[in-house]
Amino acid sequence: SSQHGFLPYSVLCTVIFNGLVEAKAAKIAQNFLGFMRFMPEPNDLERFAECLCENGLIEDALEVFDYLKWVNYCPTLKTWNSALSGALQARRADIVWKVYGNMIESGVIADVDTTGYLIDAFCIDDNVWKGYELLRQVVNGGHFPSSVVSNQLIRVFSKSGNYSRMSDVLHIMIAMNQPPGIFTYQEVINGLCKRNMKH
Repeated sequence: SSQHGFLPYSVLCTVIFNGLVEAKAAKIAQNFLGFMRFMPEPNDLERFAECLCENGLIEDALEVFDYLKWVNYCPTLKTWNSALSGALQARRADIVWKVYGNMIESGVIADVDTTGYLIDAFCIDDNVWKGYELLRQVVNGGHFPSSVVSNQLIRVFSKSGNYSRMSDVLHIMIAMNQPPGIFTYQEVINGLCKRNMKH
């Protein structure tokens, strides 16, 4: 490409770009796009957005989502959930709400995993009551998010000393055939000890 008169060959660029994305080399794939001035197909960009999210480059992923929206391409629910998960790993609830808003605007129907990410975002925003209400709604619909979500609610309720709600979440887990594990009970015991309730 350093030779005079070089023109990027789109098929070769696609192969290299997709190989980098498959290898989870998000930064290198990003540099390759800028260097070659090459624009992949929307479905390849969708996989790239997911790769960026997995690498913690959530802001860059949002730019890809914006481009996909501009070309009227709607990512799959799996990709939207990947963006929500990436935003949570970065502790960016504001991005969770932005991504979720775009997802709903695109007509994508949320699933139980999506709901779990939203509950986590409520907890990050110190709005645990809304997270708890959302959990109740999902449970009333016959579903239950992952135990990670329950543990997050238990941690926040325990930290604030709201043991009745903490107990509610434990009972919901058991009723939904999701028995609390060791990590869940560690959260409960830790919260009680911190409140000097060792008995």
